[in-house]
Amino acid sequence: MGLAKSIDGNRLQQIKDSLRNSYTKQSATYDAQRTISANGKFFFEVAYQTIDELIGPTDEDTVHVDMPCGTGRFLFYLCERGRTHNMLGVDLSPGMLRTCQHKAGERSKTVSLVMGDAFRLPLANDSVDILTSMRFFHLFPRRYWPALLAETYRVIRPGGFLIAEMRNLFRGVAGALYVEYRDRWFYGGRRRSYVWPHQVGGLFRRWACVESRGVGLDGLARLSAVAPGPARRLHGLTRYPLCRHLAKELVVKAYKPLH
Repeated sequence: MGLAKSIDGNRLQQIKDSLRNSYTKQSATYDAQRTISANGKFFFEVAYQTIDELIGPTDEDTVHVDMPCGTGRFLFYLCERGRTHNMLGVDLSPGMLRTCQHKAGERSKTVSLVMGDAFRLPLANDSVDILTSMRFFHLFPRRYWPALLAETYRVIRPGGFLIAEMRNLFRGVAGALYVEYRDRWFYGGRRRSYVWPHQVGGLFRRWACVESRGVGLDGLARLSAVAPGPARRLHGLTRYPLCRHLAKELVVKAYKPLH
């Protein structure tokens, strides 16, 4: 058992090191690469709108951690929307943090940043009101997800909540086969991890008031180029189970129980 844990721990460290190096190399051009297409622009727009809505009302004393914060794009989006609560960006990549700091200076925004490991967050127990985590869980094999969720649970105060984005395996024809072969041939063998919508409840068994939304319906990005209003309204259908199950991503909101 000890050897198995050691091997698994070594594998996790290899994944972290690979991600740190990869995202540090990409940091200067990351935003441009992700929003160069109409599909990318539309996806991030509706994702941020959905998460902003799920966050709900905040005040200046609210403590919000975005992990990983990357280049700070979501934090700056919230600032532009008039949010004034305490925001802290956590990321494992020094390059991403440098880019985020540079962008904050360009926007005359003050953003608190800290380098940190999602599996050992540099935060006290019960110290966070809101923790958001986007485009992250899919980078780790599913066997590591319970440890990630346990660490977020540790730092969130009772009554606070997590908003996490997870890739939806239900999406697409013959989803499981499609995902496996796409990752093998187009992502150089680096597997992404996905979740079936019905598995969300099991992952968040310790949590309370779990709800999920869908983000990213196929075809709406093209429609948004000619009819942005109808495209956004159609995307609102992801609130409902059938359309949510067809979405690219599942955004899960879950509360840490008061007792």
